[in-house]
Amino acid sequence: MNNFSHSKPTRLSKVYFTWVIRDFGTAEWFHSLLHAIEEQDTQNRIEINIYLTAKIKEDDMNNIIVQDVGAEKDAITSLRAPTHFGRPPWDKIFPSIAEKHPESDVGVMFCGPAAIAKTLHIMSNKYSDVKGTRFFFNKGMMRRRLFNIASALLTRGRLTLTQLVRFTNLKPRTVRASVLVLIQHNVLWHALSEDEGEVLEFNIEECLLRLRFGYFVWQAGDLFGDAVCNELLSVCCDSHDQHQGAEIVQLILDHGKRRPPAIVSELSRNDHKAEIVYSQCLHALVTAGYLKPSTILSHISPRDKRIRYEAEEKAKIAGFPTAKELREAKETAEARLKREEEEAEKVGLKRKAKEQKGPRSTKRKVTEEEEVVDPEIHFRVNCEKFNIHFRNAFPEPVSVSNIAVSLSDQENLASGLILRLKNPSNTQCIKEYLGLLACADNPTPAGRAAAFVSFGSSKVQVEFETIARQLRRRVLESVTQERHQGEGVRILRLLLDSGKMDEKQISKVIMLSNVKVRQLLANMSAQSLISTQEVAKSTDRNPARMFYLWHVDLAKAFSVILGDLYKTLYNIGARRDAEREDPMLRAVLEKRERSDVSQDEAALMSRLELEMIQEWEAKEEKLTVLERRVEESVFILRDLAQTSSSNSFRAVMHVELNKNTWSSRVQRIYDAWRNTEQNDDYSSIAGADGILLVAGDPAPEDEPTRKGTCIQQWLLGYEFPATLIFFEKQKITILSSASKAKILSQIENSPGSVPVEILAQAKGKEPPNDALPRFFALYTSKTCVGTLQKEVHRGKLYDEWKKLLDAAPQKPELVDIGPAFSALMAVKDADELKTLQLAGVLTSTLLKHYVTDKLESILDKESKITHEVFGAQIEARLGSGEGDNARPPDAKVWSKGKGLSEMDWSNVEFCYPPIIISRSSSTGYDLRYTVESTNDSISHKGVLLVAFGLKYKSYCTNIGRTFIVDPTPEQEAQYSLLLKLQQELLTKIKDGIGARDAYQIASAFIKEKQPELEKKFVKNIGFGTGLEFRDSSYLLSPKNNRILKENMIVNLVLGFTDLVDSSGSKYALQLVDTIKIESERSSLLTDGARSIKDTMFFLTPEEAEDKPKKKPPVAPLKNGSPQKKMVAGKVLRNQTRRTQDEVHQTAAAKLAEHQRELHDTLQAAGLEKYSEEGEGKEGKEGKGWKKFQSYKGEGALPGDVEKLRIHVDRKAQTVILPINGYAVPFHINTIKNASKNDEAEFTYLRINFQTPGQLAGKKEDTPFEDPDATFIRSVVFRSPDNHRFDSLCKQITDLKKEANKREQQKKEMADVVEQDNLVELKSRRPAKMPEAFIRPPLDGKRLAGEVEVHQNGVRYLSPNGQKVDILFSNVKHLFFQPCDHELLVIVHLHLKAPIIIGKKKTLDVQFVREATDAQFDETGNRKRKHRYGDEDEIEQEHHERKRRQMLNKEIEAFAQKIADAGTASNGDTLDLDIPFRELSFEGVPFRTSVRLQPTTECLVHLTDAPFLVITLADIEIASLERVQYILKQFDLCFIFKDFSRAPLHINSIQSTSMDDVKNWLDSVDIPMTESPVNLNWGPIMKTINDSPHEFFNGGGWSFLGRGNGVDSENSDDSASYGNSDGGSDESGSDFGGGGSEDSDADLKRAEGKTKQDSDDSDSDRPKKKKSQANGKPNGKPNGKPKAKRGCFDLLVGNECGGADSLIEPFAMNNLTDAGELATLFDATTCSRKGMCPVTRIRKQAEPLESHSLYYEIHGNGKQKLVFIMGLNSSSFAWLGQVQHFGRLSDYSVLVFDNRGVGHSGTPRGPYSTSGMAEDVIVLLDYLGWTEKRGIHVVGISLGGMIAQELATRIPDRMRSLTLAVTTAGGFPWSNLPPEDCFFHCGPSSQLHRLTFIPEVEKKIPIILPMVYPELWLDETAEEDPEGRTNREVQTQLYRLRISTTPAQTLIGSLSQMCAGLTHRVTSERLRSISEAIPKVLILTGDEDNLISPANSKYIKSCMPDAEFVQWQATGHGLHAQHPKKFHDLLERTFREGNHKSGV
Repeated sequence: MNNFSHSKPTRLSKVYFTWVIRDFGTAEWFHSLLHAIEEQDTQNRIEINIYLTAKIKEDDMNNIIVQDVGAEKDAITSLRAPTHFGRPPWDKIFPSIAEKHPESDVGVMFCGPAAIAKTLHIMSNKYSDVKGTRFFFNKGMMRRRLFNIASALLTRGRLTLTQLVRFTNLKPRTVRASVLVLIQHNVLWHALSEDEGEVLEFNIEECLLRLRFGYFVWQAGDLFGDAVCNELLSVCCDSHDQHQGAEIVQLILDHGKRRPPAIVSELSRNDHKAEIVYSQCLHALVTAGYLKPSTILSHISPRDKRIRYEAEEKAKIAGFPTAKELREAKETAEARLKREEEEAEKVGLKRKAKEQKGPRSTKRKVTEEEEVVDPEIHFRVNCEKFNIHFRNAFPEPVSVSNIAVSLSDQENLASGLILRLKNPSNTQCIKEYLGLLACADNPTPAGRAAAFVSFGSSKVQVEFETIARQLRRRVLESVTQERHQGEGVRILRLLLDSGKMDEKQISKVIMLSNVKVRQLLANMSAQSLISTQEVAKSTDRNPARMFYLWHVDLAKAFSVILGDLYKTLYNIGARRDAEREDPMLRAVLEKRERSDVSQDEAALMSRLELEMIQEWEAKEEKLTVLERRVEESVFILRDLAQTSSSNSFRAVMHVELNKNTWSSRVQRIYDAWRNTEQNDDYSSIAGADGILLVAGDPAPEDEPTRKGTCIQQWLLGYEFPATLIFFEKQKITILSSASKAKILSQIENSPGSVPVEILAQAKGKEPPNDALPRFFALYTSKTCVGTLQKEVHRGKLYDEWKKLLDAAPQKPELVDIGPAFSALMAVKDADELKTLQLAGVLTSTLLKHYVTDKLESILDKESKITHEVFGAQIEARLGSGEGDNARPPDAKVWSKGKGLSEMDWSNVEFCYPPIIISRSSSTGYDLRYTVESTNDSISHKGVLLVAFGLKYKSYCTNIGRTFIVDPTPEQEAQYSLLLKLQQELLTKIKDGIGARDAYQIASAFIKEKQPELEKKFVKNIGFGTGLEFRDSSYLLSPKNNRILKENMIVNLVLGFTDLVDSSGSKYALQLVDTIKIESERSSLLTDGARSIKDTMFFLTPEEAEDKPKKKPPVAPLKNGSPQKKMVAGKVLRNQTRRTQDEVHQTAAAKLAEHQRELHDTLQAAGLEKYSEEGEGKEGKEGKGWKKFQSYKGEGALPGDVEKLRIHVDRKAQTVILPINGYAVPFHINTIKNASKNDEAEFTYLRINFQTPGQLAGKKEDTPFEDPDATFIRSVVFRSPDNHRFDSLCKQITDLKKEANKREQQKKEMADVVEQDNLVELKSRRPAKMPEAFIRPPLDGKRLAGEVEVHQNGVRYLSPNGQKVDILFSNVKHLFFQPCDHELLVIVHLHLKAPIIIGKKKTLDVQFVREATDAQFDETGNRKRKHRYGDEDEIEQEHHERKRRQMLNKEIEAFAQKIADAGTASNGDTLDLDIPFRELSFEGVPFRTSVRLQPTTECLVHLTDAPFLVITLADIEIASLERVQYILKQFDLCFIFKDFSRAPLHINSIQSTSMDDVKNWLDSVDIPMTESPVNLNWGPIMKTINDSPHEFFNGGGWSFLGRGNGVDSENSDDSASYGNSDGGSDESGSDFGGGGSEDSDADLKRAEGKTKQDSDDSDSDRPKKKKSQANGKPNGKPNGKPKAKRGCFDLLVGNECGGADSLIEPFAMNNLTDAGELATLFDATTCSRKGMCPVTRIRKQAEPLESHSLYYEIHGNGKQKLVFIMGLNSSSFAWLGQVQHFGRLSDYSVLVFDNRGVGHSGTPRGPYSTSGMAEDVIVLLDYLGWTEKRGIHVVGISLGGMIAQELATRIPDRMRSLTLAVTTAGGFPWSNLPPEDCFFHCGPSSQLHRLTFIPEVEKKIPIILPMVYPELWLDETAEEDPEGRTNREVQTQLYRLRISTTPAQTLIGSLSQMCAGLTHRVTSERLRSISEAIPKVLILTGDEDNLISPANSKYIKSCMPDAEFVQWQATGHGLHAQHPKKFHDLLERTFREGNHKSGV
């Protein structure tokens, strides 16, 4: 009562309680209540006035007077408020209240006699002021009146005001007031009726939505509470809570609609600061669409408006309307209604001049505007917007990472999944769950239709339509179950799934009697759950000849159920009110609500009262729960069903013209026309008094777009064929057809534009009108008319126009308007630029993510593919086909483009067919865009040109690239020149430059750099583009004087033609991009695959592959320590168990020795088997060519061939074609396909034939007798008979399908043998195995059968008469698997050739019997009983074991009989093989994990299908893959002796089984190898199959290496890979030259990918002799050999190792240059780069420190700068600093990768900052940077810590030291980042999770908020031509760095973290550093989330002479956030350091 203003601003400020009583006794009624109110009302909120009207006796009066004298309380009432005698003076009370509360609303509530009520009502109306205080009398009575009016409208429908008065029996004034209230609350619609005038209609939907008002208020508070302005609230609004959104929405819901000033004023309570807060929140609600303006249209029924609009559209139709015209009228009305709604919602905001801050200036300032809420508009709540949140909190697609972030890490998502991984991450589990929701396991149409989510590669979209459909069906079934039990549900489901059915069918399917079904159907129909449809058996529709189909009318059923649910809601509310109205309960509740009782209910209320309250609360809770459940059903049936209603207008295909665009561009035309003298660009229309645009029929697709069409699209947004537009000085006249005129009518009354008159021609069936003559008369009335003279048109309208022109006696003079309109359309506006930018993204995405990769694959695999086919494949990325065969755009490509997720793909098309040109193109190298890709195969060497362009909304962008395979140095220099020229032109082409000047700049650049290429340079360097692909008016040629302007789009085309290579062949180079001209320079709209590393491909020379590798010497051990043995990737370090180690090492040595022998034997056998002489003997026989004969002679031809028409002979499988007067038969197998297309009046049938070379990259399925002969590729026939060609095309296609189907069946059954007949035993009864089941099962019901052993085979007989015979001659293996630890006992037959069982072929047949009959307690108490000694259970288990033993013995004896019979029948021994379970191991050979068991001859899995039987004798070699220390599983791959057979993979074997697997493989004499990664066996086996002789001659399987230390001593290489027992390097390391797998891989990247020790290397190490004859590198710049690859190049798979994990081992001393490692730095400034061999220089013996550092030096200046990067970042993070200082002549910049990151090695950790500083010292000594005071050192973050250690060791070498965002360290726990960063930095950016996230795209959103402030990230980047935010720019840079550097290993990452955590420099050391170094700078940012600025301040306190700088609003990455400021500060620091050093 007294805290109204402390918690929440309330609208109740004062209560006046007036009580009129007749006598003294009445005062006792409310005495206790009024007394309690007075006691607690300390702030006088309630004023009590009591009036006593009774006549008082004289004695009583005296007593009262005596007692009142000096008393504090009233004598009558005992209250502080005195008692008044007499009646209340209402004429004084009401004015007094109005005076005390001005401009307030006062509610007058009364309970009592009607006379007083009337008086109060009169007084309320009398003293109410509209602009002041308003009195509202008795709102309860108003509610009753509103109820009466609403009831009348609901029961009687639409009513007029007069009818409402009559039906409600209320006064007209009361009815009008009530109607106004209902309209105010948006529950009434009104409309004008022609018959009745204005009518009123109840808005039921709005009324029902009021049930959710509470949710709306809660959501508004949640969405727009403290999120609006927290800071302002914390300062100025302490008296208000932070739920402004809820308060605003609640106020509007209470009043229906309110204006903004009233809302803010009422809520702020005259508090100016609160007004600001509420205004901001109100603006946010309106902007977000949660509040919408209430306009006149808001109160008109949408149905009325739709009917009226449709009527208006129909009135425009002349004559009787057709169905099409009616449909168009309806669509137009819908679009108009939608447009009105959208425009109405826009009126809530308006522009307002922004208040200028700061001192006033005499100069005129540019007025800034801001968007504010219109104070004159009434706003209402947008319920639809709030309803979206009921459906889903995330209406837009979300990524998997967002879902993962929103879940807690403690949630065990894997508990409900069966996964291969033991500890899957939450992300993996989420993907599995999403796969289930998306029905990924059921990719059928039915499965996709039932998917709850659409789950792609990155985004997840909830399918609300599917969910709604399922939930609505569940509600319907629940209602049916409740009313009609299970039988009704069965009927309902049957009808829902099957559709309409009659009664008999229903009865038959659900298996119920007709009588019961008929009764159920009648009852369900009566409740509208199902409906009927009458079907007449005769035309007279006789009721006796009718039958009825039952079906489910979902709309009707849902409507009825929804009505019942609303009734239920009402009943629940009525029940709650009835329960509450119980007199005893109401009295108790009223007592409980009293303030004195509520403070201590337990003490002041009796036990009975408390029990009554408890019982009531239980009832109320149940009613509330029931109400919520009913509301959920209502939501499912009503709201969830309309989730897609917002998209309903999208499906309406209606052409809507943009009036604003039309007006603005027409105005530009007229402005140019009037000012032609001021601009020469428009001089061509200077003398014209009219402009004519002619458009005939659409141009063919193969013709370029006409300029007239482009002008139409520029003006109108669409192409309007057969339309004439005539511009006069005062108006525009358009001539078109009637349908187009209807569309064009939208621009007739466009505001601010020239008047438009539209002349519509008559329709085809109507007589001609005067539209064309009138238009022609306008044309001929002019003396000079501008038109597009060069365009040629055709079509009916143009022909008529041409006739009029030819017959006209006088014609106007014509001038060409092309140049003028080119100038008009050349400068693009904002909308055009946005469209062009999207078109550029499309073009760039297609190039980067498809064309480049596809071309690389073609060259890499040497695929045989034609230029034309490759171009068609590029075009297919936009989708292909039509109808059912239509394919959507390639999501894999386009999903990688930025901003393409909501692209309208119907507006995307190619500008021209993609052009592919190579050395083999018959047309030669042609840079014109009219050339077409030829049908020649792409050449795999030389120059390849690719060019294509894409349009978006008709706006064009173009791109062209040159790719060179094995480029010569001359070609590289020429292409590099084009790159430099493009960069030069981008800086020179800008606003105001002439087209001629641009060309001259390019020509001069070429002449200066390479004069000999000037004559080869292209004749023009581009042209203007946009709607018109090539605008010749803006050709960038030496003769064009046009001036280029800002916002023009130019296709920049650079190239050289007629170049000649060393072989004399001509070639050309091109570099094409689309650019945007800006004021200072130009920017690229297209990008990608431009640099040399992206466009140059290098082939591996064949002689280099064949050349044997030189064996490097084995490095001896330095310290004499024994080699560490490796077992399953683990290093055995336990020194206390030497005996076991020695035994194990002995066993491992024996295994290694045996494996060496096996490998040698395998190699020798391979060389013998695949010798040069005998290679072909073992090879497969090639397919012979097939000869097809259709007819034996001419006489066999059908008689129809005489007509010389195409004839399809299905019997002969032949198509007979008339060719040159002869009937020529073609067998269907010679035909590839047939296609048909219509052009004009003819139909063309094209028949394509099978010819050699069509299957690019695949094996020819149909060999040819003479592939070099001349073949017919296709024939084309033309006919006007469309139907005949349709039929022929279908017949040929069907015949081809049948032929293909037969061929496929033949292939599938090719290896199926037809067995001989089974010879049954006649002399005696065969051995039998009863009660056996066969697997695979037979067709039909599964029943136990019988197995019989006969003379030459086995027969299985099923009870239903089916039999399966298996002959012993076809049995390869026979197995018996006992039922120990299994539920089945199995006899398995593995066959030599498959047989048919049922309809499928199989190689494995099983006969099984179930092994258990034991009964189990449902509670699982079997073991429990056993433990507690249940004797019956023990006996049962004993019998079970005994039964199993007997069963095993019985079935094994039967299997042995099969083996004996097979041996006797075949003569060869058929052994019975039994699996060794003790040697078994778990693995995944197929999709699930199974137990694999070795046998004597095989490895088998027999328990479940699919079965696995691997014959050990068929295995060539076994490869153990993913053998790594950190992995818990490995894979096993078997390569078979038959190389054409695909290798078999067994995945996910536990590492604990590795020793057992190795021992088993060794025991069965199978050679094996080990690899840390999965190998790509497809390309490897292809290479081996191509030439087995070359494979074994080159070393055979030795390229894989050998497991178990085979190569440790006698291997050809000096070090083995990974965890094998390889030899050590010269430093004594056991880690194969790197100390670990990761450093090994790093070293291999440094040397294995590039040429070995060539003379032109940039390395600083001593050179060796060339290893290649020609001295050229054998790989690409990034080290990946392209095009032709050998086995060594194809080893790496994609699963584990990636491109950085190579298999070939090598030694450290083979380390060569790093000149070809990928880099981001400018190669022109690089003076030196390489790998510094830190280990070798130190001459260390510690294997943990074996690594090298990658470095680069840029610039040649005297001042030497050393930049040290921070934690887990490579040197490329210094990109901005290297670009700046490396280009300055004074500096030499050294950057390098710290150990564990980038190209540097990764020794095994943990690291220390002191050790990393020692690395830097070694690098400086290695480079010779040893002079005193010779270097400036800059360290950032961890680099700053390293710099401190460096300064401690070599302070005399430093001139200056810069420590940026770093720390002096301390204890490890004190070195952790701030807690906010470690757990909460940024949106879900947790540093502790970042380490273990491998995906780059998931790292970026976590890293950026850590390193930079959020506000800065959201700002627009400075000097970015594309206007991107800093977040987008940094994201792109981060991706670029990640793609350039190898992925950091986990060891490297964690080890660097350890260095940072253990870093510590004492204050004494800091002080000595400061004293020893001339200049020290300490730099930090105030918003550093990783290292607190306090650390830098501490360093400053220990370095008193150092300079301290702290930047505001700056994060951890200050060098990238403020690069210019950072560079300036460093330059000043360097200067001061030089000065103080005396330099």
